[in-house]
Amino acid sequence: MAHHKSLEYFAHLENSPTYHDLKTHPIVYMCAEYALSADLEIYAGGLGVLAADTMMEARDRNFPMIGLGLMYQTGYRNNLPTQIPGHMKPVFDKSGEPLVISIPVSDDVVSCKVWKWELNTAPIYFLDTRVPLNSPEHVEILDRLYADDKEKRMKQQMILGIGGRRLIEALGIEPTMYHLNEGHSAFLSIDLIAKEMKDKQISFGDACVEAKQKIVFTNHTLVMAGNEIYPIDLVSLIFKKYSLDSGIPNHEIVSLGQIPESKQFSMTELSFRMACRVNTVSQLHQKKAEEIWTHMKTIRITNGIHIPRWDYIHVRDNSMAEILAAHRVRKRILLELVKSVSGFEWSDEDLILGWARRIVPYKRPLSIFEDNKTFKEICDKSSCNVRFVFSGLPHLSDTEGVKLTETLKHFIETDLHGRAVYIPSYSIQSASQIISGSDVWLNTPIVGYEACGTSGMKAALNGVLQCSTRDGWIYEVNLNDIGWELEDTHVAESFYAVLENSIIPSFQDRKKVNGEWVQKMKASRTLIENEHSATRMLEEYGKELYLIPIRV
Repeated sequence: MAHHKSLEYFAHLENSPTYHDLKTHPIVYMCAEYALSADLEIYAGGLGVLAADTMMEARDRNFPMIGLGLMYQTGYRNNLPTQIPGHMKPVFDKSGEPLVISIPVSDDVVSCKVWKWELNTAPIYFLDTRVPLNSPEHVEILDRLYADDKEKRMKQQMILGIGGRRLIEALGIEPTMYHLNEGHSAFLSIDLIAKEMKDKQISFGDACVEAKQKIVFTNHTLVMAGNEIYPIDLVSLIFKKYSLDSGIPNHEIVSLGQIPESKQFSMTELSFRMACRVNTVSQLHQKKAEEIWTHMKTIRITNGIHIPRWDYIHVRDNSMAEILAAHRVRKRILLELVKSVSGFEWSDEDLILGWARRIVPYKRPLSIFEDNKTFKEICDKSSCNVRFVFSGLPHLSDTEGVKLTETLKHFIETDLHGRAVYIPSYSIQSASQIISGSDVWLNTPIVGYEACGTSGMKAALNGVLQCSTRDGWIYEVNLNDIGWELEDTHVAESFYAVLENSIIPSFQDRKKVNGEWVQKMKASRTLIENEHSATRMLEEYGKELYLIPIRV
């Protein structure tokens, strides 16, 4: 159930003359990853989930939007060859031949064929380097999402940004706006400048001004590892042919993304400089971003989730009895998963705390076990069994994250044996079971590092209560209504106090009519439906980021 005001916006838009213009000149949404299905592993985590949710919402609202992405050849987690789903169709040109997009890269040209996905989403086009025209080296540019090699990573981003813009032109589309969902596609701006220079016979500086009016940017991360940075010499080398073909001097290309007083090129800086409007994805993220990038003013549009995709309890009137009963069904599904992975047969009367997300040091998955003796004492004297379900994977190139994952798994197998399990093969499917079947959702990031954190929204939609530091979207809500707060600088101590004095007693009384637990479950679901849906997010994109006027 989306917020009625957001639904009114889309109804008014669809019935206005503006809608015809938007149908003819849609929004083009660009992202390096899309989590469309568990079988198509061309995503790494939350960015891809958000991108897919956005495209699903656009379809539901009849909002004219087209997605652009890349078809990677190997699954990000399973390392298996990517299988093109039967419903994903090849795209042909006007003569009936497979459409081929060419991108100048280094001293050569890389060619891409095109796929189109429309299952439950607005149309999404994917560029694929597996064509006979390419050398094996060029084919392998898209062998895996977020390639470790810097040169290959930059070439991926050239294909997404420059190839993406050329694909849109080949389709005969003139967009109202290009939306860069993170900076991976920011090279689009350079090709847009080149087009403006050629079409309007204007200078590089004037073309920058023109191109900027057609680009908006969503920033998602404050963590340095999430902001792509390249040596300037590498940028100059890989843009050598592009510079010659386009007539844009290499030094001008470099200047667009150069970090002041350095020899580094930043995709985030390029995105900031070439976007007419920038949005951050939560209130706290906006505050922190403007402290880092002091020259930037941003629009705050908190992320939202696609309600139909993530609602697993499907209650109609949000009655307390219905929520409890529906959640118990989901909890039993999670317990079956636990049994299949570990052999443990836990009861649905046990208190289940879930933690599932990308594993990276700032998210602190082990922080609540710093004083294991105190933790065990609380659990031992509790009248209900306290259990933990962990899942998640680090980015493959994140050595700290890989080490942390191994430490977590070892700790679960030894000190937490029987009390906790680690679910391997983290995917959309396993995540959906954890977010809907847990009783409590643990969220322990260092405050100021989590841009938004939509996994907690998905859990709350399914009646799962929050136990979290006040980071990301949690900073914007009254946490006492939907769970319990953890102190940022004393996570372990505050967790033990909250677990012993609040969570366990409330859970034991959860079946009481109008009891605290079920009240929090109902409030959680209502909050997400009304305030944190992708419907509301897409409405705010339309009003504040795309500046779409609704003419009458």
